[in-house]
Amino acid sequence: MERETPATVIKIARSESLKPIYHVVPSLLSPLEPFIDDLIQNLKEYTKIEFLGDRAQTVEQIILDIIRDSLKADFVFVMQSLGEDDSEWRLKSQSSLREESVDLSSYVETIKTQILDRIALESIFAKGRRGIYANTFDKTEEIEKASIVFPLNLSNEFLAICNSSSDRELWNDAHGRVISTFYQESLKLSLDCDRVEAAILDRLKQTYGFVPLSLYDRRLELFKDRLKEMVVYFEPILDLKIIKIWGWEALARDPQSQSAPVDLFQAAELWGRTFTLQLDIHFLQVAIDSYYQALEKRQNNRIHERRPLSINVYPDSLMQDEYFEAVRERVEDNLRVVCSSDICRIPSDLLILEISEKAKLPEYQKGIRLENPLNSFYKRLTQYTHDFDIKFSIDDFGVGHASVSRLAGLNTPFVKIDREILHHKTAEVIFDFINDIVKEATPMNPAKVIVEGLDKESPISLKKLNELKIRYVQGYVIGKAKPEIYYFDEEKIAELRNQILEEGR
Repeated sequence: MERETPATVIKIARSESLKPIYHVVPSLLSPLEPFIDDLIQNLKEYTKIEFLGDRAQTVEQIILDIIRDSLKADFVFVMQSLGEDDSEWRLKSQSSLREESVDLSSYVETIKTQILDRIALESIFAKGRRGIYANTFDKTEEIEKASIVFPLNLSNEFLAICNSSSDRELWNDAHGRVISTFYQESLKLSLDCDRVEAAILDRLKQTYGFVPLSLYDRRLELFKDRLKEMVVYFEPILDLKIIKIWGWEALARDPQSQSAPVDLFQAAELWGRTFTLQLDIHFLQVAIDSYYQALEKRQNNRIHERRPLSINVYPDSLMQDEYFEAVRERVEDNLRVVCSSDICRIPSDLLILEISEKAKLPEYQKGIRLENPLNSFYKRLTQYTHDFDIKFSIDDFGVGHASVSRLAGLNTPFVKIDREILHHKTAEVIFDFINDIVKEATPMNPAKVIVEGLDKESPISLKKLNELKIRYVQGYVIGKAKPEIYYFDEEKIAELRNQILEEGR
């Protein structure tokens, strides 16, 4: 029988004088940082110029001038397709010339003959790259320059930079994404410098997955600043049986647009745990404080009139010690503070944390893979309930990571049905099914089922929901979210009663 050859044993003599020196592997995005800073600083300077208010330049011209200056170019312009076959193009917008002495008409003609007529459109919009460039030598300045073309979208717009003398190391795919994002987001966000910068960093993160730590830290800083701008609105939840407001859901709102700050939620989910945790802790604190303030403004409010308050949270945040301690702090503060009006605090058992079904349950805890994520998550919820008497609700059931096993396994006191179910052909069957699940889980005290997102376009009426034994509903039909809490007047109650009892809405 042939024996295996034993593995060779190598002994390496260790020497203090031969200690390895480790270096961080550099990111390909690091050279872009000065350029991004330059773009944003120039944008801030341009927004300070007084003539902006007089419209001496259009916003688009200002953006193109900033790109021109940051790239040390002669001229920047945008071309747009006039038809589906890409046979005709028009000059959509242009910067001013770097040198005022140059004749614009002759310069544009030079661009057309030397650049546009020689470019194959297929090379600009090729799927495998983000643009093209060509080198030229400027005899007057005795330096090498380049004309660069970047696509702005899939097929019908591109941005051309003429005679740039910037460092050629920047001319790569990432550089093109920075420029195109800067142009598009500056237009969309009306020169909001911080949000434009955030959009650029988001695009790099989406495209490349990893970014330098300095860019990550900068994005987190911008995220926190944006969080501080948000306010809270309260959307009422109707009890169909008694036609009164049963509770409120706290909703984040942008004070300028009065709409949901979608950019914040998208950024949190893009950048991961630290961002979602920051969002949830901040919103927990702001939502509770705003609710206290709203209660204090109602002079006729009393303890027995206080209603449950629902606050959204990502599943992963609930597993983090930082969020657990943030909840503890709010609960202890709630018990410690005494108000003369006796209404500016609510007991913790009226707080409901809504677990989003659009995010999966965490599979790791402190770097260790969980054998049973659902069971571990359930234990964590039990700890919150035991320590703070806080209740939980499954939010957005019917979309994302929602599942019957998750609904039955967590056994929360509340479950919210996503508005998409209202538009499903088998909505009535789904409602019956959910009612059966919650009754089977806890026959003596089944979870309260809440339907959210009911509006005038919803195919199911309040009457039908009532017949389906759905007791709690929220949405525009019930009442819009507002910065204050309120109660229904007699006219509104009569309107809702008619909708519940009759087919008309």
